[in-house]
Amino acid sequence: KLLLETGLVTSEELANGQSATPLPDGLAQRVLKAENVEEVLRRGGQYIMEDDLPPQFRAGQKARVLNHHPEGHTRAPRYVRGKIGIVERDHGVFVFADENAKGQGHRLPQHIYGVKFSARELWGPNAAANDCVLLDLWDGHLEAAD
Repeated sequence: KLLLETGLVTSEELANGQSATPLPDGLAQRVLKAENVEEVLRRGGQYIMEDDLPPQFRAGQKARVLNHHPEGHTRAPRYVRGKIGIVERDHGVFVFADENAKGQGHRLPQHIYGVKFSARELWGPNAAANDCVLLDLWDGHLEAAD
């Protein structure tokens, strides 16, 4: 849908898997070739930010995932929205992926936390008592639940 909306492909090109026109200026050099994948993955992206932004949560604190339903991309899965988990760790300050995915240059630095949810919190009393899910979530996904 995004490729169609931005004019990078046509519906016919999607249907047959073949480009009908050359790549737009500047895009051809951005093509990732198979032989370069390993190096690009090893190098990583510039998503960690050197910032003295104070954390909103600390390890051991309860946090509730906001029950937002934004248009477009979000890294907060629906099955955790409105649920309470325990912050396991603070990974540091990173680009907020939900804003960065819009392609408008907004980096909006935020802490990312490893948050643990019990299976019973997510799926009810019949879920296994010892099972859990650990998710990485940004400040923008969470609120205090104490």
